[in-house]
Amino acid sequence: MEAIALSIGTVIGSEGHRKWRVLSRLGSGAFGAVFLVQEEGKKDNRYALKAERLSAQVQMLAVEVQVYQALMSGEGTTLEGQKRRYPLLIDKGAWNNQYNYLVMSLVGPSLEVSKREIKPANFSIGHGDTGVIYILDFGMARCFVRPDGVLKRPRAGNIGFRGTAKYASRIGHKHKELCRGDDVESWFYMACELLRGKFPCHRIDVSLLYLMFYGI
Repeated sequence: MEAIALSIGTVIGSEGHRKWRVLSRLGSGAFGAVFLVQEEGKKDNRYALKAERLSAQVQMLAVEVQVYQALMSGEGTTLEGQKRRYPLLIDKGAWNNQYNYLVMSLVGPSLEVSKREIKPANFSIGHGDTGVIYILDFGMARCFVRPDGVLKRPRAGNIGFRGTAKYASRIGHKHKELCRGDDVESWFYMACELLRGKFPCHRIDVSLLYLMFYGI
């Protein structure tokens, strides 16, 4: 996928929405990029803006916005009184017929140390609020309960790979439906790496992981 290139100083914003000036690039991934931005006309606060191309075959931001909105429907969602362990959704929109974007509260550097994508880069220490660890990036999340409260039936067959190969569960590598147990398994792999500095699959080529889990 072609990298998203937004120059420093670029101003982003949908008609009728707030405007955001790009200050620097924070990082990028398979589905988009994240930038440090500042609201036009205001110099006090800085935020993180995540962008994806409108032409992308897989649109992840729409799902992520829905998850943030659901999380924010409870209490403690103001910037001053935020108690949740996730960034606060500030703004969303489309820009220049090229990008979808969302703006969220800024957190600290990645621990580098789901939701269907448990990995170190998706956890971060809060910016200015010492000791608070946030979970990030809900683009691959999937609700497993129907609106009536009944658990959804697992989808059958090959549903495609979800997650990051290095931390993916055994079921994930077989392209099967994931559940909460797979998040726990991925968390375990991540914890092993944090505690031991590596885990058994650490130096195995990613392509070999698929062969191993299929028993080839």
